[in-house]
Amino acid sequence: MNYSIICRGQSYSSEQLTDKLVEEDSEDDLETDFQRALRYDTMCATSQGIIESVLDHKKNKINRELLPEDFREVKTMSFMWKKTQQVNESVSNPSEGVDDANNETLRNSQIYFTDYAPRVFERIRFRWGYDDNDYIKSFGSSEQVAEMIEKGSSGKSGAFFYFSHDRKFAVKTMSKQESEALRDILPYYFEYILKNPHTLISHFYGCHAIQI
Repeated sequence: MNYSIICRGQSYSSEQLTDKLVEEDSEDDLETDFQRALRYDTMCATSQGIIESVLDHKKNKINRELLPEDFREVKTMSFMWKKTQQVNESVSNPSEGVDDANNETLRNSQIYFTDYAPRVFERIRFRWGYDDNDYIKSFGSSEQVAEMIEKGSSGKSGAFFYFSHDRKFAVKTMSKQESEALRDILPYYFEYILKNPHTLISHFYGCHAIQI
């Protein structure tokens, strides 16, 4: 699954951005429990992946000018995600001592998270006033994901997005072709925003992929 991260926009409120992102995807059908659980898991894993990638970049950060290969850099990392799983009473095994429908268990899941051009996007974030610590705080801890889910949405096209808990950033899925197109124009995009810091074009803060 590929993601781009954009700011909520200087010209729109958070609610208006929500409308813009889902105006072609919204539908009135009720979500199934499975869809809600999948969305929650995806949000948790993606937010943790973003934080882990930024921390890894901070640890190995080298202060130097950007090189052409930095725009093509692809960094994949893996980490164990402790997933909270609701146990359903109807399928639980009483002999295993699970008889509470609201019982929660933790199980480890292996997450593979890909960070595209991390040095470049770190410079872009700094250019628009966000350092690594600010970025990490926006995606918060697992306790804040419950708040994020209220701002997430998906539609009939399969596109999915959610806001960071402070509504500063929106994380949106994109196709493989869209991800490749963003990375293809990244050198020109970076040069443009350096020359036009007050531009109203979309502010892209990261490009990632995740495998759960």
